Amino acid sequence: MRRAVFVDRDGTLIEDFGYLGDPDGVREIRGAREGLHALREAGYAIVVVTNQSGVARGVFRESDFRAVMESTEHLLGPFDAVYACFHLPEGTVAPWNRECDCRKPLPGMILRAAEDLGIDLAASVGVGDSIRDIAAYRAAGVRPFLVRTGNGRENAPLLAWQGFPDVEVVDDLREVAGVVLAPPPEPQDESPGTSGEPVPVSAPVVLDRAELARLLDVERSVGRTVVLANGCFDLLHVGHVRYLEGARSEGDVLVVAINSDESVRRNKGEGRPILPAAERAEMIAAFRCVDYVTIFDEPTADDLLRALRPHVHAKGTDWRAEDVPEAPTAREIGARVAIVGDAKTHSSSSLASRARGA
Repeated sequence: MRRAVFVDRDGTLIEDFGYLGDPDGVREIRGAREGLHALREAGYAIVVVTNQSGVARGVFRESDFRAVMESTEHLLGPFDAVYACFHLPEGTVAPWNRECDCRKPLPGMILRAAEDLGIDLAASVGVGDSIRDIAAYRAAGVRPFLVRTGNGRENAPLLAWQGFPDVEVVDDLREVAGVVLAPPPEPQDESPGTSGEPVPVSAPVVLDRAELARLLDVERSVGRTVVLANGCFDLLHVGHVRYLEGARSEGDVLVVAINSDESVRRNKGEGRPILPAAERAEMIAAFRCVDYVTIFDEPTADDLLRALRPHVHAKGTDWRAEDVPEAPTAREIGARVAIVGDAKTHSSSSLASRARGA
């Protein structure tokens, strides 16, 4: 069976100008020509796998895509094969406006190429500049590389958040070739006291709204369902646990927004919160069902919903869906409201009163 290099096009082989349908706009990316040549000479098949939803969007035609690929291959080829996904469910051009199994982060194009060309996926590598690329390569069982060309420099810090802390990050395709074709290192004894296991990456406890919005854009881009829960979380109790676990069960990624100290004082009165926001956030971030934490100061979560655009807004059982204050905003952004958790028989306020009376 053959070894292959699966390579994304825009941002990896050529500059990404967004929905490129004009072959005169093709500009090769630094290092791409040299890297491909070295890998080709070493016996690797070069297979391009590229999302091209511009066809489904009506931005350009299939013939325009082919013209751009001819120009790309003239600069950087020959390629052994090119696989393109034109699909986008919300597109406007049939038959491409539907669900598919080939649009990255799904691995359909890679698996199809392996079957068509007799490729050994375990001996192959995949190169791209986006989290979508990395997710597709990992799902197909090939060794993924993120290049810092295109959008790669921006996406590199997000790899650990997306569950890919061990993905190799390099400057460009030339460096990919250097890593892949380098002779294996000599085996060495482990230093005393080391296990050879990767060091865990620690996530920040609290993210500001802008950084969180950027991370959630990536989560959505790889097909994950984002859930937003919010509350004071002052004096944790089992009701909080059940609420957050219920919220997490509504999707793939749970964001918890915690009321600021001033916000809690406005809602609960003087003497609250008992614990400062930073400590409340740190405790919530330690829950295994929680992915991201942020602090907000507004009376309601409406502004958060507009900024973060979750798929689901989860509220506790002390609410009815039609009475949730943020329900109109949830409808505005296309999110649904979910009522989760156990019956409202626990509260931080009652715990605080009992503690004061003890």
